[in-house]
Amino acid sequence: MPDGWEWPRIAFPDGDEFEGVTASLDFLAQIRLEDLPDVPDRELLPQEGVLFFFALALTAEPLDTFGPDAWRVLYYRGDVSSFPFRAPPSDAGWFLDDVDYTRTEAAEYRDPGASDKGLFPYCPVRAVAAPSWKRPDGIPYGDDVREWLRLVEAWPGEHRTPTTFEYAESDLPLRVEDALLNLFHARNQWREGVLSFDDLFARRYDLMSVSAEDRERVRMEYGDWLTRVKRTCAELVARGRSALLKDDERRLVRGLVAENSDRMKALGCHIWPNLRLAATLSMATLLLDSPELAASFSNEVDAAHPGNNFSPGGSGHRMLGHSHVIQEDIESDSVLLLQLGSDGSGPRFMWWDMGNLTFTISRDSLAALRFDRAIAKIEGH
Repeated sequence: MPDGWEWPRIAFPDGDEFEGVTASLDFLAQIRLEDLPDVPDRELLPQEGVLFFFALALTAEPLDTFGPDAWRVLYYRGDVSSFPFRAPPSDAGWFLDDVDYTRTEAAEYRDPGASDKGLFPYCPVRAVAAPSWKRPDGIPYGDDVREWLRLVEAWPGEHRTPTTFEYAESDLPLRVEDALLNLFHARNQWREGVLSFDDLFARRYDLMSVSAEDRERVRMEYGDWLTRVKRTCAELVARGRSALLKDDERRLVRGLVAENSDRMKALGCHIWPNLRLAATLSMATLLLDSPELAASFSNEVDAAHPGNNFSPGGSGHRMLGHSHVIQEDIESDSVLLLQLGSDGSGPRFMWWDMGNLTFTISRDSLAALRFDRAIAKIEGH
């Protein structure tokens, strides 16, 4: 972000459940406008500059419940490439302390030992031109809808990179990065760095009935386990995040994850470690620091490519053109500034139950560069 800019914040309105609370919004995306391809309505946006998008990413309520301060779109006219990276403030990640709702890839796989509350990993994307046919109104499976489906399914998808690669369960975790993600997932079940041990037991419904004696026993076991996990994380990081695991390291990580799962299940909490998901998630961040992986492990990289999951008629990340409609289409006079789909394998977005977060703006406001008038909403199925 440019020097001198304040990180967008919200002071929850009077009468709200969180009245008197303030929090920093979550950083979602940064779009360099000169990188956008030439598509219809491209002329509505400035040719240069950068758009920044923020919102309360973990809210269980509609964004407009909290008023327009629950999101922000900022525009900078110049080049930001020389500006230093700015970590999210310590009060970002609002609602991360919720014990039931925020079970998303962003919350579950974040580094619980990080000094900031950044939810989403840095995950660069490349804008490509693609058709976006609007789903017709009318009776489901009518002739208009059939034609729409035919167009969508016939799209050649030249940006897809099909591959038959599959991870072997016995080889996972494969690298240091996905080993760390598995250990982060286990640590986040205890809301490490967000809630105290006692607060977790007081607020999580499936832990409230645990006796005081059992709680103290678990406290000792958890403390010993966490010490071993932190030591293992430090040793793995020292090897390099792209390093392939040795067999003894793999057994150690799997053992620590299984130990935590067994303890949580004994307490009545059911968790599902996903070794394959962690391996896929790791590629989005590994390729930034280790681009050579794309040449050495091309099939694996292709399998994790988000372009394989894009469909012109489905969800995904998009600007301009038609939005992916779940409940309500955007207003006829509005422009689709940005729509972020649920994308666990990339930036780890999850909007309610596989929904979208959509930013729109009226054409008049856009012409005046009044991005402060943009509207944001989350839709789920």
